[in-house]
Formats: sequence, C-alpha cells, structure tokens
Amino acid sequence: METPAHRREGSNKHIKGCERAAERFKLKIRELNTRHAATSTQRRTVQLSIKPMMDAVQREKIDKLWSMAQAVMGLPFRTFKHPAFEETYRFSSQFPGYKLPSEKRLRTTLLDANYETVREETEKKMFDHMVWDKITISCDGWTNRNGRPQMNMLHISRHGELAHRHVDGSNETKSAVWIAEHIMQDIEERGPSNVLQFVADNTSANILAGKLVRERYPHIIFGGCVAHGLDLLMEDIGKLPWVKEDVNDCKSFIKFIKNHHMTNAMFLDFFSNGATLLKPVATRFATNVIMLDRAWTLSSSLRRMVISDRWIS
Repeated sequence: METPAHRREGSNKHIKGCERAAERFKLKIRELNTRHAATSTQRRTVQLSIKPMMDAVQREKIDKLWSMAQAVMGLPFRTFKHPAFEETYRFSSQFPGYKLPSEKRLRTTLLDANYETVREETEKKMFDHMVWDKITISCDGWTNRNGRPQMNMLHISRHGELAHRHVDGSNETKSAVWIAEHIMQDIEERGPSNVLQFVADNTSANILAGKLVRERYPHIIFGGCVAHGLDLLMEDIGKLPWVKEDVNDCKSFIKFIKNHHMTNAMFLDFFSNGATLLKPVATRFATNVIMLDRAWTLSSSLRRMVISDRWIS
C-alpha cells in the first residue's frame, strides 16, 4: 500500500484549525492559561523567598559555631582577618568533602613540610645575592621553659635576620671553644668569603670565641652587641650611690601600690585614668629607666593619691 504523500514527507500543512470553535471555548482556554501562569509565578516566588530564609538561618548557625570555636580555643579576634586564614578558608571552601588534617599530621609531616618551605623561601630571599651582600653571624644564649640552655644562631643581612638554627647546650660547658666551634660551623656553611663579622654579647667567653674565630678567619671581625653594651653601661650608672637610692625608693613605693589590691585599685580608678605603674625586670637594668620615666609621668597622680581622703574613708 502506498503511503500518502503528506505522511511520507512528515508534513501537516494541509491541516487547518477549526474556524467555527465556540467563543466560550476560547475564553475558557485563556482563563486556564492565565491561572496556570499565575500559579507558576506564585510558586517561584514562594521558593525564592524560602531559600534566602533558609540560607540566613544556616549562616547564623555556622557563624555561632565559628564564634564558639574561637572562644573555646582562645583565638584572637584578629585571626579571622589574617590573610593566611582567609586564603585557607577560601581555597578549602571550594571542596565540600574536604576534612581537616589530623593532629598527628599537623604535628609531624605537615609541620616538617612547612618548616622546609619557610626555610627555603627565607634563605632564597636573603642569600640569593650573597656574592656582594655579606652577612653577619650572631649568637645569643637563653633558657627555655624547661630550664634547658639554648643558643640561637642568627644570620643577618640587609634583607633581614634569619634564625638559622639553635643549639641545645644542656650537656655542654659554655666555653669559648664550644661557642667558636658552632660559629665556625656556620661560617663554613655559608662560605668564609661571604661572612663579614661575628657579633655576640660582651661576655668574656664570647670575646675569647671571637679571637679564636679571627685566628682561623683573619678577615672576619668580632663586634660586641651594642644593645648589650649600653645595658652594661646603664647598670654601671645605676651603681652610683645617688642613682641607686632613687631607683630603690621608686621600686619600693611601686611595689607597695601594685602588690596590694586596694591601693592598686584606688590608683587606677581614681587617680591615673587607667595608666598603670611599671615594675622593672630583674635582668634588664634599662627597665629601671622605663619605670622611673612612667613614675615621673604619673607623679601628679601619685601626689593626689598620697594626700587623698580615701585613705581614711
């Protein structure tokens, strides 16, 4: 059987709409179309209004979780403005399934990797031009929180300072030979021609270590730390009788005020407008000068406190 031409060609151009459809059917169709459009618009409006509301609720919950975590961990508020924090959050938020690294990884492999990254970048920045930019090697002793003696080895150039390494001196005698050995080790690492000088505190051991270094490397000079020298100078000034008397008097009344809760509160609340007196540090005589300067600045407040009626009220 032969297929009609209009079916073979897939055409329905010969079909025409009914020109005699009742007007009421046309009105009914328009009404249904209008009602459907209105329902669709209303449905979209409801969905759009619910979504922002749900987003706001979720955001508030997440914000509270961040705030609670910050409070529990004792993080400073400025943590959330730190570029490193913002960059980490922005990058990790691109991966919804990401999980935080474990404490073990943070303590071990990741910490080691970060250390190497920082060391490489710092050394590259400071020592790329070391051929014409000589460095200074410095050392300084200190005691950590466990009471173990340490010695920091610092490498200094015009680009900044690098804490190159630290030496644990728990089982060592801090002799001039021991100090010189570590200084010469760093000199060999950097190359003797790239080192200009060795700087340390003005102790007898460091001065002798400087002489030992110069015997092996005559072009490297030894210089005493200027800040340490000034501190020693101020200590000698503090031994003068008239200076020592004033310093001791100032220490005594500051300790009296700050070591008693009532007197300290009276001074802060009624006389100093919140400015506090400063105590000196035992190992740094320069802090005595800072103490005297603050006491002089608040001298009028101290006078008002001495003659105040609050002592008898």
